[in-house]
Amino acid sequence: MRFADAAEVLREAGPALLAAPGEAGFWALVRTRGAQATLIDGEGRLLRVRLEQLRAALCASLEASPAARSVDQVLERAGVPERRRARARLALLHERIGQRPAGSAWLLRLPAAAPMRHLLSEAGVFRHLAHVLVAHGAEFLLAIVGWWLVGLGALEGRFEAGWLAAWSLLLITAIPVRVAAVRAAARLSIAAGAAMKRRLLAGALSLEPEEVRHQGAGQLLGRVLESDAVESLMLTGGLAAAVAGLQLVLSVPVLAAGAAPGWHLALFAVWTGAAVLIAFTEWRWRKRWTTSRLQMTHDLVERMVGHRTRLAQEPRASWHDEEDRLLEGYLTLSAPCDEAGAVSTACLHRGWLLLGVLGLAPVFLAGEPAAGAMAVSLGGVVLGAQGWRQLAAGLSQLMGAALSFQSVRPLFSAVERERERGSASNAEVGPELPSEQSAAPLEIRDLRFRFPGRVNRVLNGCSLTIRPGDRLLLDGPSGSGKTALAAVLAGLRRPESGLVLWGGVDQETLGGPGWRRRVAYAPQFHENHVLSGTLAFNLLLGRGWPPTASELQEAEGVCRELGLGPLLERMPAGLQQTVGETGWQLSHGECGRLFIARGLLQRPDLLILDESFASLDPENLEQALQCVLSRVKTVLLVAHP
Repeated sequence: MRFADAAEVLREAGPALLAAPGEAGFWALVRTRGAQATLIDGEGRLLRVRLEQLRAALCASLEASPAARSVDQVLERAGVPERRRARARLALLHERIGQRPAGSAWLLRLPAAAPMRHLLSEAGVFRHLAHVLVAHGAEFLLAIVGWWLVGLGALEGRFEAGWLAAWSLLLITAIPVRVAAVRAAARLSIAAGAAMKRRLLAGALSLEPEEVRHQGAGQLLGRVLESDAVESLMLTGGLAAAVAGLQLVLSVPVLAAGAAPGWHLALFAVWTGAAVLIAFTEWRWRKRWTTSRLQMTHDLVERMVGHRTRLAQEPRASWHDEEDRLLEGYLTLSAPCDEAGAVSTACLHRGWLLLGVLGLAPVFLAGEPAAGAMAVSLGGVVLGAQGWRQLAAGLSQLMGAALSFQSVRPLFSAVERERERGSASNAEVGPELPSEQSAAPLEIRDLRFRFPGRVNRVLNGCSLTIRPGDRLLLDGPSGSGKTALAAVLAGLRRPESGLVLWGGVDQETLGGPGWRRRVAYAPQFHENHVLSGTLAFNLLLGRGWPPTASELQEAEGVCRELGLGPLLERMPAGLQQTVGETGWQLSHGECGRLFIARGLLQRPDLLILDESFASLDPENLEQALQCVLSRVKTVLLVAHP
């Protein structure tokens, strides 16, 4: 937690554990409301303090530093008035020491693999949704009363000053109600979007390799785009549909209290059935259109990736035959899809307005209706028309979200699968083993494993014991199961049968994060990646973020021991240099040593390197090997003979 961000972090952190200053231990921040914070101190007492007091207590050491004293001297010489000095002092401290760490905080949150309703509840989605519905309900009630006042005056042919004053007050009251509804909707979107992104990321990290290995770049990019569409369309469409549903529900009792309740309620039921039919037709065409659109995305990206092959091997006259076919199919499906959407958007509310006015005809034919009842009926018809118009827009977006969800469903299924296996219910880092168990060997007993969809087993009855201090070399021909065994040991793949134990404790008991704390794995080059970000970020993926100064110093030391010192000196920003597809391009050997450094910086008890030295020349190989052996006690090196 940086000094400049302390106030904002504390405002949004609860529930969280805070490292108390001095030797006071820890404070538990329960919640924050406005400028007040509720916390539990080291003696178990429940306290309510001002948020500024809590921030000042955590940042007391920094505010008493020499830099802070120099700021006080500057303010004194500048003659800043006492009433403005505190704010000016804080602003100057943000500039001088804003990036310094002010303390440590641990957010207490549900794991991303928890049931979705629990994640939404923790994010406050249901609370914000209730605020939205209540605010919109109040807004609609004010609109109904306003329509009644205006309609009554218009139909009776008189406008008294009192009625106009009441109508004006209703309009003025609707302004803050509308502001509250928009504010609650914004908070709802942020909270629901954050929960959705956490779940999608957890699903992406829970996918089995075989679930994505057969997919090309186009399909993966399409899945990413669809995940973004799910979030945006579901939030906007779901909120619009919820508000529209509230409008339609409120319009029913208003119509029932009007001049023609029987006719209006019957026509409302008939129009609801027609709306269902229109929505079903739009859904059917939109589903076909979405399938064609995703196929076009996949085809376009794959052709962009393989454009050199096409130029060399495909006849020039045939370059665009497949694209033309896909575009023709897309255009053929777009026409009826657009027509169905136009019918839904244009006809739902206009058709209801026509039916609502026609429903008043029997009342006029039967005699002179009451002015108040007529005003109520007109208000119900208008309210229903607004609901149908908003529902048409919301349903269109919800349909898009539902169809896009088909592409990201495997991400949600992967999370559910992990939770069913039991790992999601374990502690985030697993139980803490006694020191003698932590130094115990890694054992596999009668291990059997086969790749999904394969008939033959890759590993059949395999048993192995890796004791602390062992330096093992595992070699064999291609396809003999070396990488499969390494992945099972690292917890990336689950065996068909057999036991994988660390100190007598299996992977399910330790949990995924707990197992990865003890066993680090550097996959083969084609399965490892340099992510778009700084070099420091790529090195410290297995550590906390943002890193401390000591962690950055350690990362630089490991890089230099691996022979990456010249690379750091060439980089203008050093460890903060951006690397990846859009950054500094690393050579094959530099990437290999980056992957080794990433595993070393995790400080594992066992490091598994899968052909990590294959891209190094003899001199760099010897230097990198010495670095690995000096920093890790137990190593398993997988190599191809």
